[in-house]
Amino acid sequence: MICQQKAKDDVTYQTSPPGMTITYNVIGAGTDADAYAAVYSTCSATKVHPALNCVLSRKDVSLTHKTPCTGGNFWESTVKYELDLSTFSFDCTNESQHIVKSLSTMHAYGKCGNADASTSDFGQMIGWNDEDFDGCDIIVPKMEWSETIKYGITQINMAFAKNIASYVGYVNSTTFRTFPAGEVLYLGATLGNQSNDLGVNVTYKFRVSPNATGLSVGSISNIAKGGHQYLWVSKEQTFINDKAKSFKVPKGVYIEQVYPAGDLAAGLGI
Repeated sequence: MICQQKAKDDVTYQTSPPGMTITYNVIGAGTDADAYAAVYSTCSATKVHPALNCVLSRKDVSLTHKTPCTGGNFWESTVKYELDLSTFSFDCTNESQHIVKSLSTMHAYGKCGNADASTSDFGQMIGWNDEDFDGCDIIVPKMEWSETIKYGITQINMAFAKNIASYVGYVNSTTFRTFPAGEVLYLGATLGNQSNDLGVNVTYKFRVSPNATGLSVGSISNIAKGGHQYLWVSKEQTFINDKAKSFKVPKGVYIEQVYPAGDLAAGLGI
């Protein structure tokens, strides 16, 4: 049984992201399993990208059985090498958020201990202080993650640094790492030390904030807000009960885009 590279120049190199594809011929194997075994024993687990001088890992081996005109068993195998995503880490804890409207007003007690005419319907707004609503602080989910990617030494230069810096503060305009457009904010990247396998580590950092629909503020409902858009409220004075009391209620809700949007995968090359 023979397993050999199809041709000396039958190698395809990729630079962004770094990769390599090699085609092998397997002759004389009895079964697919034998052919796979021959390929794995012939092709090494890692290869060095000749242009980028970084180490690539074997990621995928495909096999196609063919019948040559001379007869016999013959397989063609394609082996793909890619740069390892060396580190993935995340922080899925919580952060504080200030709110001025509750999910529901469960009870309202008046002077006699029960809801009566002395209580006011504030429409789930929280903490009226005779001038405005104080609101309260709650905790909400927080997700940040980082990816550390190895690059070849020759890839890291000022042009590379300027490019990844230019996207700091951008929100994804297309789906990125399964998150829909608008939910991922790119926080920046840091350069690590050269690793033992001739690569250089770059760590990218991201923050997630879910898009939301069906929000309501006061009597204003059906509000849609992107994950990293800013919401603010204009207010007007309204009277309650016998018009002896008044308080401010939402008049308008405004959604502002405060971060530019871009294709993070294409722009960063990851």
